[in-house]
Amino acid sequence: TDAAGVQAVKDYLEFVVREATSRHEIGMSAADAARDISLGPYNDWLDSERIAINVDTVYREIAQRSGTKNPEQTNVIELFRRMAQLKLG
Repeated sequence: TDAAGVQAVKDYLEFVVREATSRHEIGMSAADAARDISLGPYNDWLDSERIAINVDTVYREIAQRSGTKNPEQTNVIELFRRMAQLKLG
């Protein structure tokens, strides 16, 4: 990609962190947060269902920052299930 592509991915990831963090703060689960986040301009990106994995990752990072040494990692099959639910509606 070019510099604009790199910037677009950076903007997307910052968007995910912001949106996931705000939902974490109100006690929403990672799965519910992924379903709740409206991707707006990123909705038409390929594999937009990966929001499920991205949100789960943000939640683990928040847990690490709050002192959880090894936050539980979501089972890969569960993450794929969440992605499928998002993809299929």
